[in-house]
Order: sequence, then C-alpha cells, then structure tokens
Amino acid sequence: MRAFLLFLLSSISVLLPSIAYSGIQCDADRFSFSISMPKGYLSGVLITNESDDSINGSMINEFGISAVDFTYSRRNGKLRLVSVISFLDKWHIRRMLGNDLRFCLRILKGLPADRKGKYQVSTNDNSITVVNLRRKISYSFTPLETTSGNDTE
Repeated sequence: MRAFLLFLLSSISVLLPSIAYSGIQCDADRFSFSISMPKGYLSGVLITNESDDSINGSMINEFGISAVDFTYSRRNGKLRLVSVISFLDKWHIRRMLGNDLRFCLRILKGLPADRKGKYQVSTNDNSITVVNLRRKISYSFTPLETTSGNDTE
C-alpha cells in the first residue's frame, strides 16, 4: 500500500510542480492525512496547489480515489467543496467538512485562524492534529518528504 501511495504521489508531483509561470508563483504542498470519526476513518494524501489568490487542494484516499476536492479563496477566506466522495456527500456533512477544512488549511498555511473554542490544535514532532471538539472528529496532517532523485523506499 505504501509503495502505491509513493507511486501515486510521484505521478502527481509531475503534474503539480513548484513552478513560476506568467508572473504567478505556485507551490505544491503534500501531506499525509487521516480523519478519525467516532464511526469511521479516512486516510490518504492531501495535495495543495497555492497561487496568489487561491489554494486548490485534493484529498486522495489510499486507493487513489479523490475523496474531497476544494478551493480556498484568500480574498474572502471562503472554502468551496468542488467534489466530495459519495458517502460523505450530504448537506450537513459537507457544511461541517467545509468549516473544518477551512480551519485546518489556515493552520497548515500559517494564515490567521478564528478558533471560537470549537477546535483544539496540537503538534507532535512533525505532525499537526486538529480536533473538532463539538463533533469529536480528529484531523491529522504530516508533511510528506519529497526526494529529488528517483529513489523510493
């Protein structure tokens, strides 16, 4: 499974390199993520592509299926869920997931975040964990290290 994730990550890194084109700087960040809920669990790779006024991201599960695609606008601070996997595609889950991802993205990118007593943030070594205290949902993010050569584990 780990070899498949590394293959998937290397193939996507070809599509989302850190390049500058037409005066706009774009950066691609990669994280390993896990979402733990009382009745379920989702894990995989989070890939974000950052431009001047927006952050586009995709959460891909361990099987290579896109679980959540989103766009975050820096101008107005809103996150829009573009697509969500079918078992999470319900209006109340989309609303909660959008709010939680907006907060997590602000923490990961170092943007100002408004906690309102709803979230607990903790850091362990290299990972960041955000807990939605109201719904008891835990979001964990660990940066993936990319190698410059063709070496794999």
